[in-house]
Parts: sequence; structure tokens; C-alpha cells
Amino acid sequence: MGAPFSATGIKACHVNTLRVPHPVLQDIPSLFTTMCYYRQVRNIYTRCGHGVTDPDEEIRCNLVNCKFSTTHPRHCRPPACTKTCWQYRQYPQQYSPNINGYCPQCRR
Repeated sequence: MGAPFSATGIKACHVNTLRVPHPVLQDIPSLFTTMCYYRQVRNIYTRCGHGVTDPDEEIRCNLVNCKFSTTHPRHCRPPACTKTCWQYRQYPQQYSPNINGYCPQCRR
């Protein structure tokens, strides 16, 4: 049975949803997901010109194929883990927001 025709006479497209990922995608970690990383923030206070660095914050991805995730299975161990799971964190995100005010030191 073919796809139905639209009012223009062109066949409508059907999206084939795969239950199993493509074999190539099974062998490499997803490039479209964000793995665990650190967030680094340095607040710049424009009134006094000082900068204050906040402690690094760890951002968890909650994916089972990341060894730093809280959902990573406890039974997943090397050598299999090193072949199937992410073994490193992504580069840290760095933010440097400008805050219209005085730093904590100058506010005193």
C-alpha cells in the first residue's frame, strides 16, 4: 500500500522511526548530547572593575554511557567500560557576566 497523495498530487513523506540505532551510531558516543562538564564563572563588577571567581560547578549529564554520571551502572568496569562509555569530561563552560554593581569587597 503506497503513501497517500496530497492535494498537490505529491506523495506525502513518511518518517521511518528506527527502534535500534544505526550500527555506526552504536559504536561512537553521541555527538549531540552534552556529557558531564564543569562550569566556571568569573563575575566582573563594572562599578569597581574587580572580578570574583566562583568555585567550579560540576554539571552532570545523567547519561548511562558517561562514567562520571550518577546513572552509570556500577557493574560497568574496564575493559568494556573504556570501549563503550565516555572516559573524560567535556571542556568547561566559561562565563564572565558583567554585573552593574560593586564587588563583595567594595560593598563593605
